[in-house]
Amino acid sequence: RFATLRCLRRRSGRGSRTMVLLTPPKYTVINPNPTNVDVVMNFSMMDMAKWVGATAVSLPYGYAAGIRPKIPVQSMCTAGLIGFSAGYLLAYQQSWGRLVGRVPN
Repeated sequence: RFATLRCLRRRSGRGSRTMVLLTPPKYTVINPNPTNVDVVMNFSMMDMAKWVGATAVSLPYGYAAGIRPKIPVQSMCTAGLIGFSAGYLLAYQQSWGRLVGRVPN
């Protein structure tokens, strides 16, 4: 859904950038230009569950992947960091989409 959004970036004010969406939002717009704090404060319980779930799934996968080369703890930590980051980005994307009217509330 988000990969197909067409948008332009333009400068407004003192070096800040705003996004100009070329397609109108389908759902109610809560905040047309949310800050990072606004997006994180808008995380729902489902977003948190996705974040924790991605982290929880990646840890045993990383451990199992590191058994053969005899580095299970290091690969578990690396996979956990990747899962943590991926879960956060997925939750952030959904929260941002709800604020700007791209995803249903």
